[in-house]
Parts: sequence; structure tokens; C-alpha cells
Amino acid sequence: MLLNQIAKKYPRNYILLAPAKCDDTGRVQDWQVLNNDRNYQKIKDLADYYRREGMHSAVIISTAKSGMDVPPDESARFFRIFVNMFTIAGVSIKFPMMLGGEK
Repeated sequence: MLLNQIAKKYPRNYILLAPAKCDDTGRVQDWQVLNNDRNYQKIKDLADYYRREGMHSAVIISTAKSGMDVPPDESARFFRIFVNMFTIAGVSIKFPMMLGGEK
């Protein structure tokens, strides 16, 4: 599902996503909605669970225009997953985008 479709289907929610399809460069083209809720802590707890279970590419977004912000570390995680890049000490490292974190 595309991000604009997710925003229309789940307005004013926190959404837990995982990449469903990537292009040849590893950039996310399609997302799988894992869960949604208006309570950030519930979604954060679910994200932590998925990540502990090996789904390291689980990310949180907000579909609200204001008032339902996502913390900076979660926003940064989304963008790193979206563009398939992690930066460590100024060095860009490609990261596998499959649901389990492996290619």
C-alpha cells in the first residue's frame, strides 16, 4: 500500500509499517500495515515487539496533520528504512529491506 493510501485509510492514527516491496536500489515502493492505533504507546510497544522478533524494518508514522507527532528517533528510522540507508560515523551503509531484515 502506498503512503498516501495509508493516510486516507487510517486518518489521524499512528501506523506501524513494514516494507512490502522495494525497487532495485532497495528503496521502499510499497508498505504493509502491521497495525494502527490512536495511542502512540500501544504502537511503540508493538514496534518493539516486532523488532525483538527480528523484523528490524518495522517503522512508525503518524497520519495526523498535527498533534500526533512521532519522536525524532522513530522519524529518523522511517527515513533510513525508506531510502535503504543507515549512516554510522558519517559512512552510509546499505541495509537489507526484507521483512526479517535479511535479503
